[in-house]
Formats: sequence, C-alpha cells, structure tokens
Amino acid sequence: MYANIKDLEPTRLDLPWGTTNNFADCGVFAMRHMETYHGKNRRWDCGLSTESKTQSDELADLRLKYLTKILLADINMLRDHVISKVEEFEKLDKAEMDEMRVNAHKRIRERTKEALG
Repeated sequence: MYANIKDLEPTRLDLPWGTTNNFADCGVFAMRHMETYHGKNRRWDCGLSTESKTQSDELADLRLKYLTKILLADINMLRDHVISKVEEFEKLDKAEMDEMRVNAHKRIRERTKEALG
C-alpha cells in the first residue's frame, strides 16, 4: 500500500467551518468529520456553521452527544455506575441540581486554568 501513496501530495481543504480562534475542539471536529465524511466524490458538509457563537453552541451539543455515547456504551466497564449516578442526580430537587451544575462548572474552569498553566 505504501507504494500506492508514497508520491501523493496531501491536499489541505479550506473548509467553511474551519476556525482561527478555537484551539480546544480539535477532537470534536475530528469526530464530526469521521461521522459525516463519505468520500471525495460526494459534496461534503459536516453540518457546522462558520466560526461564530452558533458554531460554539453546535460544538457544545456535539461534545454532549459524544460524551453520552462514550459513557453509556456497552463496552464501558463503569456504565452501570454512571447510570446509577444519573438516577441519583435526577432525584435531587432543582436547587440542588443547579448548585451541583454551578460547582461542576467552577471545578472545570479551575482544572482548565491549572492545565494551561
């Protein structure tokens, strides 16, 4: 197979949904591209808007979609634990749920700041 591709020149696509300011969602873009690309002979549109607030919202939805699929996959050895935690969370009243969400967002921001130095 190497002989078939060794002399090929890569082509960099200029995609309408490409970004210049987003350095965090490369994995989400990769997943979406794998999910929507069906070969070079078809017109390809991965369904994302151009770089904007709308695109940020679309990427957030995709992160949630991919996360859910990973956590609830049959192969996930902690799947039942995840489901039981969700069931516990759903039994909380709205105020407790909101507080847990706020605290989770704070922890995520703190961990992100630490990771980025």
